[in-house]
Amino acid sequence: MLPARAGTTGPALADLPYPKVGATHYFDLSFNYDVTEEAELFGGARNIFNTKVPATGTAGGVGAAYDMLGTEFFLGATLKFN
Repeated sequence: MLPARAGTTGPALADLPYPKVGATHYFDLSFNYDVTEEAELFGGARNIFNTKVPATGTAGGVGAAYDMLGTEFFLGATLKFN
């Protein structure tokens, strides 16, 4: 649970393992494909090169945007009904 939501204060910046995150590139890949006028497929992968994500100790850090376990895949569909 986040410290602010728990009613407590977070750790001091000096206590974090990585108080500042250096510049890193994370590459994502996605697609959309119209199967018919009523059906669309979509999918992709986040962090396709499996770049290590630093643990920042904050919800707003890079770790909150990318899965710390590695590449994340997703697939879905959109259907339109008239």
